[in-house]
Amino acid sequence: MRCSSCGADLTPGARFCSHCGTQQSAGDEERRIVTALFADVVGFTALAESRDPEDVKHMIDRVFERLADDIVSFGGVVDKILGDGIVALFGAPVAHEDDPERAVRAGLRMQQTVASMSADAESQLEIRVGINTGEVLVGMSSAGGDYTAMGDVMNIASRLETAAEPGQVLVGDPTHQATVDGISYRHFGSVDTRGREGMVEAWVALSPIRPPGARRRRIVPFTGREHELALLGAQARLAIETPRAQAALILGESGMGKTRVAEEAAAHLVSIYNARVLEGRAVPYGEANVWWPIAEVLRQAFNLTTETAPDDARAVVLGGLSLHLGPEVADEVPRFTTAILHALGYHTSLRGGDRERNRAEVTLAVTRAIEAELARRPLVLVLSDMHWAADAVWNLIRHLLTEVARSPLVLLMTAKGSEPPQQLDGRHGSLVLPLGPLDEAASLAVLAGLDVELTDDAARQIVARSGGNPFFLEELAGLVKARQGDGAGASVEELTTGGLASLPDTLRGIIAARLDALSSEDRDVLEGAAVLGRNGPIAGLSTMMAVTHGYDIAGSLQRLAELDLISLDGSRYEFRSDMVRDVAYGTLTKTSRAISHFRIADYLESTNEPPRRNSIVAAIADHYRATADLVGDLADVQGIDRAEAVSKALDFLNEAGERALEAAAPVEAERWFTSGLDLADDDITRARFLYGRLRARSEVRDFPGARSDLERLESMSALDPVLSANVLLEAGELDRKASDLDRGAARLREAADRLEALRETGRQALALRLLGMTELQRGDAPMARSALERSRAVAAESGDARAEAWALQSLGLYAFQSGDLADARRLVDESTVIFTELDDQGGLAWARGLDAWVAFHFGDFERARSLVDEVLPETHRRGDPWAEAI
Repeated sequence: MRCSSCGADLTPGARFCSHCGTQQSAGDEERRIVTALFADVVGFTALAESRDPEDVKHMIDRVFERLADDIVSFGGVVDKILGDGIVALFGAPVAHEDDPERAVRAGLRMQQTVASMSADAESQLEIRVGINTGEVLVGMSSAGGDYTAMGDVMNIASRLETAAEPGQVLVGDPTHQATVDGISYRHFGSVDTRGREGMVEAWVALSPIRPPGARRRRIVPFTGREHELALLGAQARLAIETPRAQAALILGESGMGKTRVAEEAAAHLVSIYNARVLEGRAVPYGEANVWWPIAEVLRQAFNLTTETAPDDARAVVLGGLSLHLGPEVADEVPRFTTAILHALGYHTSLRGGDRERNRAEVTLAVTRAIEAELARRPLVLVLSDMHWAADAVWNLIRHLLTEVARSPLVLLMTAKGSEPPQQLDGRHGSLVLPLGPLDEAASLAVLAGLDVELTDDAARQIVARSGGNPFFLEELAGLVKARQGDGAGASVEELTTGGLASLPDTLRGIIAARLDALSSEDRDVLEGAAVLGRNGPIAGLSTMMAVTHGYDIAGSLQRLAELDLISLDGSRYEFRSDMVRDVAYGTLTKTSRAISHFRIADYLESTNEPPRRNSIVAAIADHYRATADLVGDLADVQGIDRAEAVSKALDFLNEAGERALEAAAPVEAERWFTSGLDLADDDITRARFLYGRLRARSEVRDFPGARSDLERLESMSALDPVLSANVLLEAGELDRKASDLDRGAARLREAADRLEALRETGRQALALRLLGMTELQRGDAPMARSALERSRAVAAESGDARAEAWALQSLGLYAFQSGDLADARRLVDESTVIFTELDDQGGLAWARGLDAWVAFHFGDFERARSLVDEVLPETHRRGDPWAEAI
C-alpha cells in the first residue's frame, strides 16, 4: 500500500502517511499536542509598489514553495497559506518524538532560505516566525474539507509571529521548555496577547546546539541491564579473542536505554582490551549527507571536526592513510582520500558523479581505513539510531563485515522498534538484542539514584506510571523535583492521577509517535481499551469493539502486546504504562469520549440487573461520572442528555460509595463520595455525599477532613430528620474516636433515641453499639453491656444480620476486656459465622483480629499468629490503618 500523495510505503491500515502526512482516508477529529508555526513575509508591500504584479506573484510563489519545502523536510505539514503568511503544523496529522524541536529548526532554516533568496534576487524580503506548542483540536474542516487545527495554541503562535522582529524566530514558553536542550535562546520578554488574558513569555531562537534527533545525555543510574551487558560482553570476547568480527543490534522503543547499553558495553571493552571506540549516529532530518553516521566515525578516526577547513581535512586524511596503509596500496591513497572527504561532506571531484560509483568508492575507502585501524588494535564501532540510516550505510556495513570477518571488530548498533531495520548476513557473528521495560526492582533502583526526594509509595506510583521505561522514570522524577522546588504541592499524586495534563510534552510526543505508527484497527482497539479503563476484561473490550467498529480484536490485542503497549493476563488486559493509556485516551475528542463512556455505562446497566456485583456498580459509576464530567465541558453532545447523565452518575456514585463502606474499604468510598460532591449542584445532594464522605473519613481517622465535612453538614438547613439523626450519630462516633467520650456518649444516646422514633432500626442498632463501645472506654461496664445487648436485640428483631454480627463482635470485646475469655471466644465465633455468610471481609478482619487477641491470652500462639497473618493483608488492602495497627 502506497501513499496517494508521495508514493511512500504505508503501514497497512494507516490513516496518514508517516512521510508526508497526507490523510489516506476520512478520519475523526482528534485532540493532539502540536507545535504551530506562523510565518509572515515582511517587505511584501514595498515590493508590490515597485514591481509588476506578475513578477511579485511569481517571486512570492517561489518563496512559499521553498518555505513549504523547508517545513516538509523537517516533518511538518503546511496547514494554510494566507496572503503573505504561511501556517504549518508539527505533530499532526502524524506525531514525531521531537516535533517542537523540528518546528524551531524549520523556522531557523526558513530564515536562512529567505535570506539566501533575497540576496540572489536583490530584494528586501524578510520573514517573522512565531512558534507555540500545546493541545489543539485537529480534523477535516466541515466548510472546506481541509485538514486544520483550532485552539488557543494557534492564536498565541500568531501573536508571537506578529511580535517578532524581521529575521527572528520567536517561541512561546512550552516550546522553549521542550527544546532548550537542543536550541540556544535569548530571552525576549513578555508578549501581550491581545484578545486573551495575561501575557506570555517568549524567547528568540538563535541556533541548534546538537544534531537533529539527539537527546540530552541521560543521568539515570545504569541498572537492570546486567544480563544484556553480560551477553554483549561474551560476544565481544569472541570477537577480540578469536578473532572474529561480531555485530549486535540493540532494539527497543524510545527511552529504553539502547544507546546507554551500547556505551556501557564499549566502555567495558576499552578498560579490558584497550579497544578504540568510534561512534556515529544516523539523523532523522536536516542533513543531506547520506553518509552522516559514517562521517561521524571518520571525523573521530582522523581527529577532525565539522569546522575543519577542506584543505586541512585533506592533509590530515592523506597523511593518516599514508602512514597506516601498506606500501602495496600507496598508489591508491589519493583515491581513498577523495572518497573519505566526499563521505565527510566536502566538495570533491566525486560531487555530481555517478551515484553508484561514488558509493562504491566510499565503501572501499572506509573499509581500507577500518582495516588499517584493526591491524593496530581492537575496534568498537557504536552506530546509534540505525532505523534512520540510508541503504548506502547498511550496504557499507555489510561489505565491511565481510572484508574484516576475521578481525577484532565489535559493531554495536541501536535501532528503534521491535524488528531489525535490515538484516546482516555473513561470516561474522550477529546478535539481535531486544530491550524490554525494567522490572519494578530495577525501576525503583533507578529512582533511588536520582536526586529527588520520594516516599516509597510515591516511587512505586511513578514506576507504575512509567511502565519501566528509564527515560520516562527520569522525566517524571524531574517533574516531581521541579514541583517540589516551586512548592507545587502533591505533585506525585498529580502525576499518578492527573492524566494527560500531568505529562511533560517530551513524553507525550514520544508516546504519540508510537501510537501514530499503529494501523488504524490496532489504534482503534487501543483507544477503545483506554476508554474502558487502564485495565479491564477482554470480553468487555471485545463486545464494545464489535458493537462500535465490527472488529474481532484478537489479532490486534496480540500485536499490541508484542509491542509492549499492553499486557494480557488470561481474561484481562492492562496497559503497560499509564501514560500510554492517557495519551491514547487524550487523543480522542471530548465528544467521542463522552459518547463512549455513556454507551459503556448504559450497556453495563442494562445487562446487569440488580443486585449487581460491587465491581459492576463501580464500573457503571465510573463511566457515568466520566460522561457527566465531559458533557459539562461541552455545549451539546448528540444523544446524551446532560441532566440524565449527571443524575445517573450521582445515583451510581452514591451506591458505589455505600458499597465500599459496607465492604470496609473507606479510602475507596471517600473517592466515590468526593466525585459525587464535585458533580452535585444542590444542597440536598451535597448533603448526601458529604454524609458519605464524613463516614469514610471517620473510618480512616482523618479527623480534620471529617470535622470539616461535619461542620458543612451542621450548617445546612435542608437536612431531613433521618439524615440529621445520622449526622448526629457520626458526630458522636467522631467524638469517641477523638477521645471526647462524654460528648460522644451524649450525642450517640440522642442519636439512638431519634433513630428509634424514626423507626430506623438498622442505624439505631449501630448507634447503640457505638454507645456501648464509648461507655466501655469511659469505664462504665454496666452501661456498656446494656447498650451492646440492646444493639444486638434491635438488630436481631429487625433481621439485620450484619448489624447483629457487629454487635456480637463488640460484645466479644466487652467479654474479653472483662476477663471472660471463654465467652469472648464464643461471641467472636458467632460473629465470624455471620460475617462469613455475608462475605463481609471487613467485619471478618475485625472479628479475626479480636480472635487473635483471645488466642494469644489463651496461650495459643500458633493460632494467634495465623490469624494475624490472615488479617494484615486485608486491612492493608482496604486502607484501614487503624485496624492494621491494632
